[in-house]
Amino acid sequence: MAGDIMRQAIIGVWLCIPIAPAAADTVTLRYGQIPSTVRSVSALYLSIAQQKGFFAREEVKLDLIPIAGGTDKMIAALDHGTVDVTQTAPISCVTARPCPSV
Repeated sequence: MAGDIMRQAIIGVWLCIPIAPAAADTVTLRYGQIPSTVRSVSALYLSIAQQKGFFAREEVKLDLIPIAGGTDKMIAALDHGTVDVTQTAPISCVTARPCPSV
């Protein structure tokens, strides 16, 4: 009987010990960017996210990789694994079919 009480007490104490979650590894996101767009409106969201600490909070290290201009060079950087993601023209400039004549 005393052994059962002791066992229950040990289990009760053990269940009350907080268990810290495993520390996540920081992920590095290699973001390819044309140098002329670094200070443009199209990159504003990256600056805001960094200033607000969003990347740090999510344990993401943003590594900005300059890519000499041109979509062909951006695609090559993605293809060769130099960058993980990149961005070019605003969505309004990219269409799947010809724009209608005005």
